[in-house]
Amino acid sequence: MLTLLEQFGIYTIPHLLGLLKKFPAINPIVINRAITTLVESGPYVDKSFHVFNLGPANSIKAMAIELHCDASQCVPIIDKLLGVFQDEAKRHEYYMTGPLGIRFTGASDAFLAPEAGRMTCAIELDMLVGVETGAKLAKDIKERMCTDAVESPRVHWGLDIDLITKDDIRSWYPNFEAWYSVYRELNKSGMFNNKFTDRMGISVPT
Repeated sequence: MLTLLEQFGIYTIPHLLGLLKKFPAINPIVINRAITTLVESGPYVDKSFHVFNLGPANSIKAMAIELHCDASQCVPIIDKLLGVFQDEAKRHEYYMTGPLGIRFTGASDAFLAPEAGRMTCAIELDMLVGVETGAKLAKDIKERMCTDAVESPRVHWGLDIDLITKDDIRSWYPNFEAWYSVYRELNKSGMFNNKFTDRMGISVPT
């Protein structure tokens, strides 16, 4: 029965999108109602491919950005983010169309990993594809939450909607120059040059 109700919800997504665009203020109500269906009576333990399989919800088209901050700063960062949400809703009627996803990961020794050099809190912000204000909200969140300091939240490479700039990577990653020297050596021919490397200012002249 639960699967049937989920599938019914998936099939009505086009109507839901139209409703959210016409009456954006109902976004928080829809999200809160949806979250109540996820409540478990006890701990849920299973293999990862079961945990991450959302069933019919997997077919919903969404976009996202993900902020990675120092885990020790997760509370003030999330508090600030919630304040940004409230301000964006008040000023522009921009609303998230999905709940926050929060997880913790260990530090990475990879030079350009979002978790580089610090235990990390990852905050995923999901938005339904079709709600035009989603991309605008993501851009505003990035601009308001991220700074040019190494302590800044970093935007995940795979979930950035082209918001990361060449200045960001030089500010956020203290080992960027070490990485870049190796990259230039391995890309002498320009084989790896592309639109992304152009945008990041790391294309090698050929």
